Amino acid sequence: MISQKEHLSRLAGPLSKKERFTRREDLKLKQLVAKFSTDNWKIIAEHLKPRTPRQCRERWCNYINPKLSHDPWSADEDDILIKLHYDLGNHWKEMQKYLPKRSKNDIKKRWNYLKKLSQVDDDLLKYMNKNYSLDNK
Repeated sequence: MISQKEHLSRLAGPLSKKERFTRREDLKLKQLVAKFSTDNWKIIAEHLKPRTPRQCRERWCNYINPKLSHDPWSADEDDILIKLHYDLGNHWKEMQKYLPKRSKNDIKKRWNYLKKLSQVDDDLLKYMNKNYSLDNK
């Protein structure tokens, strides 16, 4: 059996930094992605120590990628999300194909927000989704 310390070091690397990315790190990450692309996060992380490849990839995919929109969600996007959830379930990555300016993380967060905001039970939500399926658009 491994110790708790060893377990944590395997998850995030022994020297990984569990703090927010700084502006300097964000800028460096943008430069590294421009140089090495998004094909090898291990190489990028080696240039951004003590960050791990996973931290770099998730920061890029969820926040830094210039293709992502940080604008407020529109009513049209909400409608598309409701229809997609009915057709696809919780397949956030698949939904991202229809909402290319939103990260899968943003899509999941928005869905959970809409569910909480609406405060409706699952049966009513299914009814709404059925009446607004992608086939009806």
